[in-house]
Amino acid sequence: MEAHARNLERIFDSTVSYQIPLFQRPYVWTEEKNWCHLWDDIIDVSNRYLASENCRNHFLGAVVLERDNNATGSIETRQVIDGQQRFTTLQIMMIAIRDVCRKYDNNKLYDRFNDLVCNKRSKVDLDQEAYKIWPTNSDRSAFKTVHHLNSYDVDQI
Repeated sequence: MEAHARNLERIFDSTVSYQIPLFQRPYVWTEEKNWCHLWDDIIDVSNRYLASENCRNHFLGAVVLERDNNATGSIETRQVIDGQQRFTTLQIMMIAIRDVCRKYDNNKLYDRFNDLVCNKRSKVDLDQEAYKIWPTNSDRSAFKTVHHLNSYDVDQI
């Protein structure tokens, strides 16, 4: 077992597929109990960064990953043993930020965030490998909808 501190860009920028094992519980985080605390942390760090204050790294919690044995030439796959709720929430937030960048025609930031939530199609063999996170069966349909919505029109949901 190895323990390393990693920033989000390093975790999600590489060509990798984080798979949530089927034995894990479905996505259960709620706005009031979980999202708000994470969002408050993000706002706090952002405000300190924008104020040019000393902005040290922010610890988001531990994640336990298990590397899968992949065939040569396939993308790296890891099983998320612990931290799937946080990983999924961060992906949903980055998808939303990506889509806001598109809304405001900021293609540069759109591309950066898209690379954090999607693997390049030319590097994947299976459709699910296009997603940085692949949730359990019960959450896949909703996750794919969020991933491809590209809009905030509630009538589309």
